[in-house]
Amino acid sequence: MKILLLHPSNQEVYQNIQQSVTKLDKKSAKTPPIGIMYLAAVLKQNNYDVEILDAEASNLNLQETLKEIRRINPDILGMTCTTPLYNAALIIAKDLRKDNKQMKIVLGGPHISALPYESVSNPEIDFIVKGEGEYSFLNLVKGIEKSKNEKNYDFSQLKGIGYLIDGKPFLTPPQELIQNLDELPFPARELTDMDKYLKLYTGKKYSLMVTSRGCPYQCIFCDSVITFGKRTRFRSPDNVIAEIKELVEKYGITDITFSDDTFTLDKERTIEICKKIVENNLDIKFICSSRANTIDEERLEWLKKAGCIQITFGIESGDDNILRIIKKGITTDMARKAIALVKKYGIGTHASYMLGNPGETLETVRKTINFARELDTDYAQFSIATPFPGTEMWDMASKQGLIKIKDFSKFTWYYSPTFETKELPGELLIKLQKEAYGLYKGGKQGQNEDKK
Repeated sequence: MKILLLHPSNQEVYQNIQQSVTKLDKKSAKTPPIGIMYLAAVLKQNNYDVEILDAEASNLNLQETLKEIRRINPDILGMTCTTPLYNAALIIAKDLRKDNKQMKIVLGGPHISALPYESVSNPEIDFIVKGEGEYSFLNLVKGIEKSKNEKNYDFSQLKGIGYLIDGKPFLTPPQELIQNLDELPFPARELTDMDKYLKLYTGKKYSLMVTSRGCPYQCIFCDSVITFGKRTRFRSPDNVIAEIKELVEKYGITDITFSDDTFTLDKERTIEICKKIVENNLDIKFICSSRANTIDEERLEWLKKAGCIQITFGIESGDDNILRIIKKGITTDMARKAIALVKKYGIGTHASYMLGNPGETLETVRKTINFARELDTDYAQFSIATPFPGTEMWDMASKQGLIKIKDFSKFTWYYSPTFETKELPGELLIKLQKEAYGLYKGGKQGQNEDKK
């Protein structure tokens, strides 16, 4: 069987976003689809014929994407869906169904995991994969293969999937999370054109790496735990180093972004990875994420030695009460100390903030904007608080009837508020976001790594 894994394009989603404030050209930045690269690697490991179509990296619009899918003509089409890409995935599925009833169409990704019943209710979709997808999707592919010869094959024995039975949604029990991440093959980067993945501002070739999965914190806006759970699972330092060596030696990539929720979570492991980078003479530069409560001088000393050039912090708000409401688990004073400490070691700083959180007022938003100017990080990202499905913020906003937009393509963080209050109507939030970018270092600094 031929299997095609698709990352739909963001073109239609972001085409109306105004660039004048952020000075950001979306076409200059491409993010490797690391999730489907892992799926592809597992399929290849099991001797399946698999291709990756990254419509975003190839600048394909919907019609061009459909044309390419029809050219490849796969037996199974797997599409990954973030919330803003969900509509595009459905359009693709419906269009393909016009002339192809045999192709099996499968949806997976964070949005599908958050709203599995709603997702599987679309008759154009044959199956969904819920949660961590590598083994659920592999077993589903095996099941589809067996069903060609076994007329009454029972898909209900497979974990982590959903499908329609007599027009009604049916979900199987969840697939167990992968406890030993070292058992996974490295992402199948060879199935993509790695030269297309360039960083913002620098235009330099780079790649993402994931060294852990799961987050133990309780932030009400984060959808990571829906897929990967609340207990963090770590790859071993040796396994991480082996992948770095592959990036350097096979792909010529020395610029890496560690996209873990919190790369610095485990102090001893963070230091051990950094020591091994130095010991192996790996001349790399990397960006990672941290929290105000998971950074200290010893970690920073080794991060600097290993080639860390920037650390991203989710600061979110300049008001301690708002930080408490969104369950961030830090205070503004902790943020001040963390940013100052990173600057002391000459490492670049990036901070992300959210405007319009539950409980916000015009006063608290302005406190956040002023706090960002006070911290004076090298880069700052000002997002409009967005209640992504499956998060506590989604539940909170839904119960209070605050979600005003049902179009999932609008759930983008930028210039399209999806919920609002009397104190902060949508138009005002957009104005405040533009003001934040305009005031921050004269509008010359904006978003950094854009997680689409």
